[in-house]
Amino acid sequence: MQGEKHWNWKGDKIGYSQIHVWHNKYCKKSGVCSHCGERKKTEWALRKGKEHSRDIENYIELCCKCHVKYDKTEEWTKKCVEALKKTYTHQNPIQPKKCEHCTVKFFPAKKQNRFCSTKCSAQARPIAVRERDLITGRWLALNKK
Repeated sequence: MQGEKHWNWKGDKIGYSQIHVWHNKYCKKSGVCSHCGERKKTEWALRKGKEHSRDIENYIELCCKCHVKYDKTEEWTKKCVEALKKTYTHQNPIQPKKCEHCTVKFFPAKKQNRFCSTKCSAQARPIAVRERDLITGRWLALNKK
């Protein structure tokens, strides 16, 4: 059972991502960009002044390059910059650290990272050495140098 007869049908009371999923599943694309006319991979772009809904008339088919040009405005750019600022300054306040091996300053990918690279991490690790007893020939306990 699909569409309005499905038990979980929500009508137009769905989120942004679900509208895109629905369009990609049920609205066939021609593969030709409405702006440049080239045959490329296309996306559904919301027409200016329209709202997100299942109505295909609110969307135009654009290639990725034309979609970015079509959507990019000063207001859109400001929203993106503000979102990035919030993401990187408030939620992830990662401060520069000094590498415990070479003392170079670096920005760790995770808070618990102690070394600037895998090379420094490997060089700082103790080397495990096993030795044989000269008389019995048995392996002795593990010594770390």
